[in-house]
Amino acid sequence: MTDTIKKLLIGSYLVILLLICLWTVSALMTATVGENAIVSKTQQTDTGSATNTNTNISGVSNTNMSNANTKEALKSKSAIGMTIASTVKINLWFIEREITGESYLFLVVLFTGCLGAIIRSIYSFFTHLGQQDFAFSWLAFYLLSPISGGALSIVFYFVIRGGFYNPVNNGELSLNLFSFAALSSLVGLFSENAMRKLKQISETLFTNVDSKSDAKQIPQITLLNLPKPEITAGENLEIQFAVTNGKTPYKYKIDFEPDVISPIEGDSDLELIKQSVTIPNTATSGEYSYLIEVSDANGKTNKTPKEQAKKFVVKPSP
Repeated sequence: MTDTIKKLLIGSYLVILLLICLWTVSALMTATVGENAIVSKTQQTDTGSATNTNTNISGVSNTNMSNANTKEALKSKSAIGMTIASTVKINLWFIEREITGESYLFLVVLFTGCLGAIIRSIYSFFTHLGQQDFAFSWLAFYLLSPISGGALSIVFYFVIRGGFYNPVNNGELSLNLFSFAALSSLVGLFSENAMRKLKQISETLFTNVDSKSDAKQIPQITLLNLPKPEITAGENLEIQFAVTNGKTPYKYKIDFEPDVISPIEGDSDLELIKQSVTIPNTATSGEYSYLIEVSDANGKTNKTPKEQAKKFVVKPSP
């Protein structure tokens, strides 16, 4: 199978997923109030009108007319404005069913999260195709990102419902469906940012109470292999390193040997740090190396030892 056919299959897979997800979200957002909610609302109308029943000249009560109007109004009412205690009637994948408001909201969050992740995957796929740097090593990302986007949206939903969103109206939980749909879409679109936010929440909840063991923790630096160990003077050197066991944000400094290349300082909220360095045209050919020093938010510092210095070769510019 040629690379062109493989790329066509990946693109077709993403587009089909997008259409299915759009169809599902559309069906969910156009759902209506369920029959159980209509019966419950009608019963409330009966109770309220029982004490104020007006009888006309022919002796016929207005209560039945009021109930009929209530039912007709609720049948045409969108499920978007209902409370969590309501039931919702949906027509999903040609199957009509009635589910609870809680299950309905769960489905909306799940599929809007998947929708955001699919849009992100399609954008990434066609961007790399246009730049002609598409790599099949990212195949798992394109296949699984919709699943991870939906799952991550559910986690965010649990966090928000669990402790940050609890408006009550007459004993019932009233939710803004569009706010959850928008949040879930953003979680799917920007999964890395969402993961970092969840990490911040977990660090706040599960702080280390053992100050002695915490004092012993220092940032650990891992130097990653250079994409181009040989580089020509005037070109950019792409440096990558990972920092763990510390608290973000990190401050780092890169020192070069020999010092023809000036030291570089920066900061990052990420554990995987990338830094681009332009090799001066005046740099002589030969072997160079660099060391990295990192400080975390707690002021703890670590530096790579000289024997672990990452080396690269500079060639003269043509």
